[in-house]
Amino acid sequence: MHDLKTETFPNSPHSLSVQALVLREGNRPSRTRRRSAVRHFVQRNGEKNRESAAIPHEEFKKVSVWSNTIEHYRNNDSYCGKGSLSEDETNTIEHFLASFAVRDTVWQQGVVSVSADAVLELLFDEAVKGEVIDAYLYHLCSNEYQLQHNPQVRCGCVPWFVAKAVNDALSRPSRGAKKPSINKGNVLAFANSLQVTVGQEIAGIMDKIRSGCRYIFLPVHTRFHWHLCILDTVKRVVLECNSMRDPFGQGNAKKLTRFLSLYMNASRLWPMVSDMPEYIRCRHQGETLDCGPLVCMFAECYARAGPDVNVVGVLGEDFGDVKSYRGTIAARILKGPPF
Repeated sequence: MHDLKTETFPNSPHSLSVQALVLREGNRPSRTRRRSAVRHFVQRNGEKNRESAAIPHEEFKKVSVWSNTIEHYRNNDSYCGKGSLSEDETNTIEHFLASFAVRDTVWQQGVVSVSADAVLELLFDEAVKGEVIDAYLYHLCSNEYQLQHNPQVRCGCVPWFVAKAVNDALSRPSRGAKKPSINKGNVLAFANSLQVTVGQEIAGIMDKIRSGCRYIFLPVHTRFHWHLCILDTVKRVVLECNSMRDPFGQGNAKKLTRFLSLYMNASRLWPMVSDMPEYIRCRHQGETLDCGPLVCMFAECYARAGPDVNVVGVLGEDFGDVKSYRGTIAARILKGPPF
């Protein structure tokens, strides 16, 4: 999980501390990222709240983003989807907002758990965490959901950290270092070199294929952007749904697809026909932070419609408003894992 830290900007006319996102322990954020954090904070909290958010300067003091804002979210009725959700969804969300405790675990299944602060970020139009996407994909792939919406199409999912581990391992470790490469001869050894949990999830893909899954969802996170890779077990290709068509994101999708192709071909059980992803023209997120909800939406389109999916537009009224869809995702997660 990213560390949220604070830093004072001595050259700023306001000389205030703001919360900056730092990806690795001990890494100082770039000047551009620090300035971006200031702009983002002011946009979210307003000019008049600058002083109230100031924290006494201790270089890179670790703080919780919720320590100063928890009461702002309690009983707040301006959450995404307010007024457009079902009565059941509304009651679920408002009960949570009245009684939540930060860092509480509201959903747990296998290696995936969702914290209360992740649900708050989802409800109040912030960037979405991987744990939220994983939990909702678990819901879409459950027998309960599939029997209700489309029993003919079975789906499976893989946690987001699997794609991250593969892409990290295939990235250049440092400037000037040799870029790692995989081929048919070493791909199984490469898979075994990954963390145990990652290796188990990769091996579990074959179990999902044997059980009859048509689609296997693999969420991919690239530079603060979410997109979705889908393993189509009938066409034996990887489909890519990217709401920004980000070139860097395409690179990670290509690395993941090449790895899956080599891994499947090396296992000699289920060879793929292509080692390149097939891009699916899909809905664009525009100037929003909705890439995470759109990943869930794309997956739900496939889970409901199967081969006749149309992810460019919408599938019925349920998919018309992404902001309301955030509320739907939150309400479903708050009800707990499916049976």
